[in-house]
Amino acid sequence: GSSAKHTILENDGVLEMVNSQAVTTVMDGEETPPFLNPMDKVYEEVVEYLTQSKFAQFLEMKKTKQGFVIKVDSGAFFDEGKSQLKEEHLSILDKIVELLKLFPNNLSIEGHIGKTFTSTDAFPSRMDLSIARAVSTCQYFLNKGIAPERLGVAGYGSYRPLSSDAQGTGRVSDNRIEITILNIEKNN
Repeated sequence: GSSAKHTILENDGVLEMVNSQAVTTVMDGEETPPFLNPMDKVYEEVVEYLTQSKFAQFLEMKKTKQGFVIKVDSGAFFDEGKSQLKEEHLSILDKIVELLKLFPNNLSIEGHIGKTFTSTDAFPSRMDLSIARAVSTCQYFLNKGIAPERLGVAGYGSYRPLSSDAQGTGRVSDNRIEITILNIEKNN
């Protein structure tokens, strides 16, 4: 069969997904239908842009059952053992914010810390540091205009390492922030 073409239009905060089968309009504050396939188009465009950018060395992106996941190596944002965002690569987050503003979907921000870790008074465990980094990233998004009701934060310490057979290019280590644009689910 032939695949339908998708176009995403943004008009005054209204997103429209148009293909040969359906037209879906998603507006803030309204119950939203699930996306059909616009995430595929966004995924392709974002991957193309980011893999050709100076940010490619810090990122991995993939589609999962949960949504569109952007994994960013923590070394791009944080000094070792710290949770304060470094200024030098905030433009990576700014590009991600631009993407996030295109969709009404909820977002998950997860912090992960690898096996190599030195505890400090501020962060006695990997869990503490992973949560603090996710919160710092979330606060940055809030400051850039992402609505607080869209955001969820979690820290997993070293309990969810990247598996050796994970799909991806290997650019991102276990020390990472994962930002997921969650799929919209039907409310029953």
